[in-house]
Amino acid sequence: MTVTGARNSDLESQLPDIRPVSDSTENNTEKKSDDGLTLVTGVQHNSLKVPSSRFSSTTALYKESNAVEDLQQQLHDLIVDVGTAFISHGGPSHRVQPVIEALGQVFDVPTNVHTMNSQTVISFPPKNKRGPPAMYPIIKRGSMNFTKLPCVFDLVKRIVRDPAGLTMPNIYAELERIEGLESAWNQYTIAASYVPAAATSAIMFFGGDWKDAAMSGALALIPAALLLVANRWERLWWTYECIACFFVSLVATILSKHFCYSTLILSAPVTLLPGYTVSISVVEIMTKNTIAGCIRLVYTVVYLCCMVLGFTLAPILYNAPGNMSGDGFQRLPVDLLSTCNTSQGIVVNRFWLFLCVPVYICAYNIYLKTPWRQWPSMIVIGSLGYGAGFASKYLWHAPPEFNAFAASFTLGVFSNMYARVTDEFAFNAIVAGVFIQVPGSWGIRGLLSFAYGDYEKGIYWNYSMLAICVSISLALIISNHIFFGFKLLNRGAPHLDF
Repeated sequence: MTVTGARNSDLESQLPDIRPVSDSTENNTEKKSDDGLTLVTGVQHNSLKVPSSRFSSTTALYKESNAVEDLQQQLHDLIVDVGTAFISHGGPSHRVQPVIEALGQVFDVPTNVHTMNSQTVISFPPKNKRGPPAMYPIIKRGSMNFTKLPCVFDLVKRIVRDPAGLTMPNIYAELERIEGLESAWNQYTIAASYVPAAATSAIMFFGGDWKDAAMSGALALIPAALLLVANRWERLWWTYECIACFFVSLVATILSKHFCYSTLILSAPVTLLPGYTVSISVVEIMTKNTIAGCIRLVYTVVYLCCMVLGFTLAPILYNAPGNMSGDGFQRLPVDLLSTCNTSQGIVVNRFWLFLCVPVYICAYNIYLKTPWRQWPSMIVIGSLGYGAGFASKYLWHAPPEFNAFAASFTLGVFSNMYARVTDEFAFNAIVAGVFIQVPGSWGIRGLLSFAYGDYEKGIYWNYSMLAICVSISLALIISNHIFFGFKLLNRGAPHLDF
């Protein structure tokens, strides 16, 4: 079967594995179908043979129609498979729709994308506008894997920019190659990265000194060990955060006479804080992916409540023997140091930040399974973003939301500049920089303040979390528009970065 039309002729040139092979071009007869396609009988489509001399025109058109539907089905499967690879390796959900729609435009296949928190549904409306659309739910949403995600990004760019240069077998071979790639870091290295992330965050964000940093790094072994257990026993993921925070808080409560309790409980599980999740939920709401954004935001609140329950339950149980007199249970350690610096000030010499920031980013590079070759850009761009936020806070004494905007705008400008010049993937550098903003710690502080009965401070921390997330989202969106225009196109391909 030969199908000609506005875009289907291009499809045949790029899909030789499904192109028909004619027995005799002299005996072929063309017929016009209702939708304007030219149908040629007397040709062979894989194992389907439609000789015009043996069948009536009605039978030939019926078989040709089946062949057209078979071609459409293969294109549907191809779009869904590429979209699944993009989603399962950590592609941002608010960019799924433009990616899928761009692939649909290339293959002349109308597509609709419905993104939710737990799944993405791709639907293909029928071209004749009759009958229900074909629905394909994608439930597989994995963690970020920057070993594989940039490869999917590159494949999408190649398909969109030069569809005639790739055949369907080529695309599937590339997808299989990507799936077969070994992650840059194994689970044991990822678990070990929790230690430097916790130690440096204690100094950078939570007012700890070197002694607190060392203990925070040691306590980070608790969530790291539970991570390895959860990888083998998946049901532990249901309560992983609550259990990890409970044991971290329990040890911190025991050591509260010698170390700053609040610094320990905030920095040791820093890799568990949902900073990126809450930021991306605000981005989704601002980009009109309202259902996905609201669901993710509610999930973040419940997630933070689980962490707070673990933090407060440990002191309650630890102080229980001393509460038999009827004074009531305490959610804070009895021997909490009054000199503990609970603000976001920096206690150590600020010169050491030049060491702490790159180490913190390197720890997250391992957590994100980032190959070595991507590290320099992530470290440099992330450090520039942190430097802008630091200058805004300590030189201009600006409020938190402006500090976050300054840091994120700097981050977005340099990331998009890097993507524009090199045509490389910039999403990894943006994500590493967002982690430096730690907006999740503001939410956890707010809920802890509510738990401790300090409602005024709790309202302030929670408002600050949302304001910071809006500032981060606004700064990144503006920086994207500056470099890629309002259609977010990168040299003809959809812009996938943030």
